[in-house]
Amino acid sequence: MPSMVFAGLNIVTATVSPSDVNFMPSSWPPAPDFPICISTEGEITARYGDNEWDLTPWAGFVLKLNFGESKRKKSGDISPENSEIFKRIVAFWIYGPNPCREIRTLVSQYENFRQVFTYCTKNNIVATDLYRFPKVIESFSKVVWPSQARHLIVLLHTLWERREHSGVYILDAKGIAELQSKIPAHEKSQTAYIPPRIWLYQLSRLRDFLEDFRSNLGALEACAEYCLQAYALNAGSVGAACSQQLTKYNLPFVSLSNPALKSKLFSGHQFGPFYITAENFGILDLLEKWCGDVRHNGVTILSQYFSMASNIGKAYLLNFTLMRIDETSSLRSDCLVIEKDKITKEDIYLLRGSTNKTVEDDEACWITSPSSNMAIEVMNSVSKFRTRCASFNSNISLTEEDKQNPFLALRAYEPWRRSTRFDTAPDIRCHELHYSMFLSRYPRLFDTNELKIQEGDLAGALLITPTLSPAKYAVGKIWPLAWHQLRRTGAVNMSASGIVSDPSVQYQLKHASRAMTRYYGNGYYHLNANLNQEAQAEYIRAMYESVARSFSALNTSTFVSPHGEKRKDQILNLVSAKDHNKLVKAAKDGAIGYREILLGACANPMPCPYGGIDYVGRCGGGDGKPPCLDLLIDKGKKQQILKLRDVLQKRSRDAEDGSPFHISIKYQLQAVESVLDVIKNS
Repeated sequence: MPSMVFAGLNIVTATVSPSDVNFMPSSWPPAPDFPICISTEGEITARYGDNEWDLTPWAGFVLKLNFGESKRKKSGDISPENSEIFKRIVAFWIYGPNPCREIRTLVSQYENFRQVFTYCTKNNIVATDLYRFPKVIESFSKVVWPSQARHLIVLLHTLWERREHSGVYILDAKGIAELQSKIPAHEKSQTAYIPPRIWLYQLSRLRDFLEDFRSNLGALEACAEYCLQAYALNAGSVGAACSQQLTKYNLPFVSLSNPALKSKLFSGHQFGPFYITAENFGILDLLEKWCGDVRHNGVTILSQYFSMASNIGKAYLLNFTLMRIDETSSLRSDCLVIEKDKITKEDIYLLRGSTNKTVEDDEACWITSPSSNMAIEVMNSVSKFRTRCASFNSNISLTEEDKQNPFLALRAYEPWRRSTRFDTAPDIRCHELHYSMFLSRYPRLFDTNELKIQEGDLAGALLITPTLSPAKYAVGKIWPLAWHQLRRTGAVNMSASGIVSDPSVQYQLKHASRAMTRYYGNGYYHLNANLNQEAQAEYIRAMYESVARSFSALNTSTFVSPHGEKRKDQILNLVSAKDHNKLVKAAKDGAIGYREILLGACANPMPCPYGGIDYVGRCGGGDGKPPCLDLLIDKGKKQQILKLRDVLQKRSRDAEDGSPFHISIKYQLQAVESVLDVIKNS
């Protein structure tokens, strides 16, 4: 029996109890035939002695941990001796003290440690002897993934401390210290912020696709149902059509020139080439617009179009939330919730779902835009049809929730899909398609010329993320779209007062930014919903960075103090404008402040009792006192200030002499004239 400190299987998605055969091994290391993973149907998918553990039932997507010869060339092989050691370590993470609770944690640790075993195998060393080879440790330090080095050191140290329980370790304390000293420092870079022009372009194309789908929703659903019944007729029943692949001799949609149609073996009803069916339902031009040649691809293009709708729907939702891509995959058809704010009385649109980041967030919510309803409507149409096809499949057992409230994004279950698998249940999620792969997978979606980086794009991106790699981000290169960029860009757009000045960006965000800013920033307690904490943290980080960036930008000659350069230097010298991290920390500590106001910027970190956003009398010294010490006038706003003067002069003529309103306008006019004099003389 393993030591009493062993906790037993604790992966939350494994849903095991102490009486289950895979809860705890009876010996250590476990016997080769000990079952590691068992599906809900009772099938053993991984035994300890296997060179590949299939942990798909725990992961919810196809997941196999390989301990031997790799199927991927770049991954490297592991020798049999090292394979046994590696399996014992991973089993220790599953069953030992403080075992992994999340499958993603286990996978992260596995992937981090695998580089140790492939490197030792490459150098003909048993991993447990690595501590005896300081030269190999030194050479290994040069190939360790820099971003994972710190985590690897922690894992090695924990294994060393618990060597008496696991019976194995890789490096002792001296070896770990040696490796740590040789690993180069990792320079962390923030996720890139998508420039407004490129962000707007990709969003507009996603929206065009969804609007086209929704405009043709009835025709698409009718065509899909017609095709399903055609397959059912040739297969003998709709169940047979959805449960097995038809042969080429009974396919309903076959080209008239296809030899199979003229064969004596052909036994099916013939509905003609699919493009004729598509034309009859009025969707031929639609499919060719987004997917290409219908005549060449046949009915499979309908599956391609439906899968494209699911992926584009997820991309659209990511543009208007702070979700991760895997979190959008957990959304079900009833995810959209509309709450009435008790204080403002406005409708707040929420997406409710689960997040794998923390156990507590199984019912997390994300603020979103009302326009997200369009994406959900499109995705629901595809999901409803695919769930219906899956319900006819005798190889799949659907839960009641899968039938009544299916996932928004599902793999293809229709009989004409290209996949030959007919037994994959909906809870086994598809591998996520990287956003950058949209360019090759959906070549008609984006124009690569529109995604090429222009000088203004690069300047804006570097302002937000100065550490961008010149190798990837340069004028003329295609912007490398990534899912997390959408999250980062959304957070910055919400919080970056004055940074994102493109009017069209503001227009696109008008439905989402105000509510998201308020509720992620400080007003979330008004809602009954449990807002996702990671999304809130992402927004808050961007908020403080926005203050730091804006404060740093005050150092340019565009901003002047009405009290002269000496006062401006006093404001800006609180923290070195070149040290971004110190500026962020100062923003968090409240040592610096930045608020965009009508006349420029206010550097007062404390709330202003006089306004400044819609009243400038005190800011510019229109009440007879000197201008505010924290005011920095933005010379770039001269035209706006001139327009403000025109508005104030008009209101002054309409106001009653001597009234409080007239006096207020008088003070503001005097302040504006004073500010214009400063701009003129600077």
